[in-house]
Amino acid sequence: MERRIKIVSSGSYVPDTVVLSSDIDKKMEKREGWTQRLFGIEKRHYANAEETTSYMAAKAATDALEKAGIEAAELDCIVAACGVGEQPIPSTAVLIQNKLGLGSSGIAAFDVNSTCLSFVTALDIVADAIALGRYQKVLIVSSDIASCGLDWSNPEAAAIFGDGAAAVIVTKSADHEGSCLIAGQMETYGSYQDVCRLEAGGTRVSPRQDFDSFCSKSTFKMDGPEALTCVLANLPAFLERLCQKAATGIDDLDLLILHQASQFSLNAVQKHLGFDPDKMMMIFKQFGNQIAASIPHTLDHAITGKRLNRGDKVLLLGTSAGISFGGLVLEY
Repeated sequence: MERRIKIVSSGSYVPDTVVLSSDIDKKMEKREGWTQRLFGIEKRHYANAEETTSYMAAKAATDALEKAGIEAAELDCIVAACGVGEQPIPSTAVLIQNKLGLGSSGIAAFDVNSTCLSFVTALDIVADAIALGRYQKVLIVSSDIASCGLDWSNPEAAAIFGDGAAAVIVTKSADHEGSCLIAGQMETYGSYQDVCRLEAGGTRVSPRQDFDSFCSKSTFKMDGPEALTCVLANLPAFLERLCQKAATGIDDLDLLILHQASQFSLNAVQKHLGFDPDKMMMIFKQFGNQIAASIPHTLDHAITGKRLNRGDKVLLLGTSAGISFGGLVLEY
């Protein structure tokens, strides 16, 4: 299972517009402090019309490239690991490639999607490709604009989200370096497919046939309690299987990076699994749930804030619509 890869650098981008929870209180006509008290979030960022998914992705990618001292033209693969693409066709990776000035380069560019777990899935796949010698320098970037599809009739599925992007540059690690992907695991339970859903935007719901239905199904729907029930019922056994693959215990890990789904779910998982809160990297209060960008953005904060250092072992763990569970154990 061990694959010798190295996260050379990371980068991130958040939109200019900051939306405080007090702003949400006014929008929902609630008493000031209601949103922060109920959802544990202080602020989030919302993209404007110019800050498209590919624009934010290119900004995060440029940040990562500059930190690595690598020119964009040195890349041989670009993977867009977004929860929701900028448009159905062509892939978001194509749009990002062009935004980076690489539109005539021929550099491979494609999307990997497993909603909130897209970054974890992409890193797992890229690790295989690098280990096999298929690629040498890969950009993985997650960028999501949750604010464009929020259903404000359900604050639980609206107030917790924010927009943003994050990226990493991945290469093969040298023989003398310890950096590697130790083990990965993914499991999906499709019987929960309706718990988290955004039904329009694909081929099933057509605006030409039923425009009203298309509009009503263009916002995100979530049954939070049912999703958490599934997570708490299945996550412990999933994590045990991942740790067995990695031949490591939770106590042996230096840092835990979880999908920043909500403050309530983070607290519930921490208590249910007995995680040491001091080992958990948390950015939800400042940025909210950024869908697929959540995990790599948290990873970027851990790296830039020196919470994660070379030689440390880190767990990337999350859930996504489906419901799916995904996790990676890495030596950074």
